[in-house]
Amino acid sequence: MESIPINLAVEDPLSEAVLRAILRQSNRPYAVGTCYCQGGYGYLKKTIRRFNNAAKGTPFLVLTDLDKADCPPGLIQAWLPDPKHPNLLFRIAVREVEAWILAHREAFALFAGVQQELIPQDVDALDDPKRSLAVSPGSAIRTTRGTQDRNCEQVEKPAIARGDRPSTSQHCQNRSGLQRTVNYFC
Repeated sequence: MESIPINLAVEDPLSEAVLRAILRQSNRPYAVGTCYCQGGYGYLKKTIRRFNNAAKGTPFLVLTDLDKADCPPGLIQAWLPDPKHPNLLFRIAVREVEAWILAHREAFALFAGVQQELIPQDVDALDDPKRSLAVSPGSAIRTTRGTQDRNCEQVEKPAIARGDRPSTSQHCQNRSGLQRTVNYFC
């Protein structure tokens, strides 16, 4: 099977790890060329038109956080008022990509060493999902920052990254942005 080239543009290493995990579990031969991860939200906003133009040659998958914006369509329109090229896949995590990690409650609880009941069910409603990712084994979810390296490792673990235990499609049924992204690639 011939490989499918794709470039990524993300805010941070955790977003890159999430997209790579989704592409890996798709069972399609995606070949990530370049990953642009150079300055967070501001860099993506400033560069989105160039990614749109570059998508004429190679597909681009761009992932940003909604953060405090009102809605994904409004953010897309504000960032990219020009017509979007069909090869530009612009995905927005509500509120943050960390919500996508928390949405996989069973695997996250196993990784973090906490009871699944301590992880909120409606993670998209959290004002700051990033704060909920910093955990201590055997304790409730703590609200500290600076755990991105550990979270990237979590995404790479088989229970998180593989679609068969539990499947990404099963855990993201109520996470529309994640579900659309998984459905597109899987």
